Amino acid sequence: MKDEELGQALGTALAAPEVTAAPDAGARLRARARRARTERLAAGGAVVVVLALLVAVGVVRGVGGGARSTPVASPPAGLSRLTTPLTVALAQVTPEHDGAGCGTGSGLRCVPPAAALTVDEVVGLSTSELPESGAFVQVALTATDAGTLAMMEGASLTAGVGTASYPADLPGGDVLRIRVPTPRMGQELVDELGPVRLGPPRTGPGRLGRPLQIWTVRKSDRSPCAVSPARAGVLVVNRGSECLVLTGPELTIDSADLELVPPQDIGPQRLVSVGLTGPVSDQFTRYTARHVGDRAAFVAGGHLLSSPPVLQGPISGSFEIQAPDRAGAEALVTRLRP
Repeated sequence: MKDEELGQALGTALAAPEVTAAPDAGARLRARARRARTERLAAGGAVVVVLALLVAVGVVRGVGGGARSTPVASPPAGLSRLTTPLTVALAQVTPEHDGAGCGTGSGLRCVPPAAALTVDEVVGLSTSELPESGAFVQVALTATDAGTLAMMEGASLTAGVGTASYPADLPGGDVLRIRVPTPRMGQELVDELGPVRLGPPRTGPGRLGRPLQIWTVRKSDRSPCAVSPARAGVLVVNRGSECLVLTGPELTIDSADLELVPPQDIGPQRLVSVGLTGPVSDQFTRYTARHVGDRAAFVAGGHLLSSPPVLQGPISGSFEIQAPDRAGAEALVTRLRP
């Protein structure tokens, strides 16, 4: 075969086949395009939904937004007890020129900060991440603790947990705000506090898991109390606007009949009735007879349970302890009978 014939044969064999459009080809192309647009819109919608959810839970931070609050231990009702108590104190140290020296060569004497309160019951805890840096741990205080710290609003405070100390303040109401360097440290602080939700109170007669002690108020000064060395038989506590110095215990009650007194015309306050029998009942009667006109303090585990009342006369059989509200009354019973 000649070269020219061979070239023609190869051209015919390698030529592209003739393409004939199917009758529904256009419709199928348009349907494919619609499906592609739908898939793109669906994917975009899913991204929008995911972003919205992330913003809602605080994972994505909006530009110029404020602090985000993430609840970490906030019971819907009632109280939680802290496994590790939180100590609140005035932060400022007052230097006084007396030549004794606050530090080497300083020529100052440092007056120690005043102790304010030990918190071991809270209404709730939450962390709030700050938009610039750091975070807050916010402590929702009980009515009693909030009343004790109210007079310190605006003061520089420190919050101590174990051996660590953090700057704190009272932004108002019943909240104590603790500043920590990072959100992770805020969560670690909450974990160290270890809030445990209080169960239902176990009323009725029986032994007390934590004995109830009777102390006598020997002195009352303006709050807050100054830091002083611990002494056996002496308990110094803040209560409201008072710094109370207690001596005792004068009497220890290991068993009692505990009851929540039904609400009366005393506002939100509630009473816990403590019924006594046997020798301890006679001992309590003799104590109240000796201390008419004194203030008797009810203490459990080193914690003052209520504002000490003035003894008006001998008491026999039973007595009542006042709580700020129903939750406080239930917590008081739970403290005596964990």
